[in-house]
Amino acid sequence: MSRSITRRWVWVVTFFAISSIASVASAQFWGQKAEEDHISVSGEASVHVVPDKILVVLGFDKSDTDIMVARRKTVAARDAVVEALGEEGVPENKIQLESISVRRQYLSNSRSGEPRVYDSKTTLIVTLSSELELESVVSAALTAGAAAVYGVHFQTTEFKKYREQARDAALVAAKEKAQKMAAVLGQDIGAPISIYEDYTGRSWFYSSWTRSSGRDLGMSQASSQAPSPSGDESVDLGRITIRAGVRVTFRLVE
Repeated sequence: MSRSITRRWVWVVTFFAISSIASVASAQFWGQKAEEDHISVSGEASVHVVPDKILVVLGFDKSDTDIMVARRKTVAARDAVVEALGEEGVPENKIQLESISVRRQYLSNSRSGEPRVYDSKTTLIVTLSSELELESVVSAALTAGAAAVYGVHFQTTEFKKYREQARDAALVAAKEKAQKMAAVLGQDIGAPISIYEDYTGRSWFYSSWTRSSGRDLGMSQASSQAPSPSGDESVDLGRITIRAGVRVTFRLVE
């Protein structure tokens, strides 16, 4: 047998020896981790905040057999509402054009398949800083020519601060829960092994004026507010709720 072949066999034997040692060490490590006593708990908390930013979505819908006439009607209604909102103290920089659409409408009994009317739609987003403005602004918009209020969304400009407060409270709740559960078993908790934050996603609040559901305004605040149970034409004004949830695994100690 040549020296090169002998050297190759030495490397092969060495490789398998090292692999075997690593496998045994890994098995021992994970075996210890698997046998380690631990407890996993979840914690949740909410912070109630007075909103300081309110978004109102206004809709305009006009139809005509002439596409340009339909658009002019929609623009005229939109401009009238903007003027009316200005009289209510809402500056133009707080009114944003969200969307414009024009589509042909067909009658179901039309044999020729030709469009009979054109439907022109426009939506505006009005930003308010106080809930006290909401009733008067909505009334003025509807009176001036808005077809509908598609949605009202309450926000806070300090969302990050309140989200952190809710998360801190959720961690405290998780720790207290783990301590009480461990105490029943005659044990205590040690250092945390893992911490995960539960993302609840987004939830949207729509007022009783809403004419559609499922609109996503592209906002990321995880906040919600329940609508008024009375069923009247007003919003149940109050506080938004910012929620946070965590899941923590603690070591169990004697």
